[in-house]
Amino acid sequence: MLEVRCEDIHQTLAEQNASYDIVVVNAFLHHVPEYLGLIRELAAVIKPGGQFFSFQDPLRYDTRGVLSHTFARAAYLSWRPFDGDVIGGLKRRFRRSQGIYLEESMHDNTEYHVTRKGVDQQAIRELLADLGFDCEIAPYFSTQSLVFQGLDAIGVKNTFGVIAQKRA
Repeated sequence: MLEVRCEDIHQTLAEQNASYDIVVVNAFLHHVPEYLGLIRELAAVIKPGGQFFSFQDPLRYDTRGVLSHTFARAAYLSWRPFDGDVIGGLKRRFRRSQGIYLEESMHDNTEYHVTRKGVDQQAIRELLADLGFDCEIAPYFSTQSLVFQGLDAIGVKNTFGVIAQKRA
């Protein structure tokens, strides 16, 4: 009896009287300008006892340790040459490291996690708690680089998941 929907989230939320047992969002909150507002909307359609899962969003940068931050950067740099647009990617990375973000840049305007320095996992936990959810934040390490992917085993964390259940 599982209904899987892969569509524009606003289309789903616009449906009248929609309610769900589980809402899963994967690797896209960091691309949403007002992700806390979206989570508030999603929480409203989750049934009592229902669950909210979110995975693969970057931890707020200032909450990561130096080791995690260093490994995340090294992993990015080891992956970047194989992704295409190497020169453009490195130029954007350098420009952003100087605190320069371009309003007209397609990349800067879709990679909100870069311009706002990650996703605020604590704000998500607090919001969900205020909305009647029991919430756990699960930090882990993730990267596109196969060489660095196993680093979670040594304790570095740069990404997180949210596991929350709406109280009945």
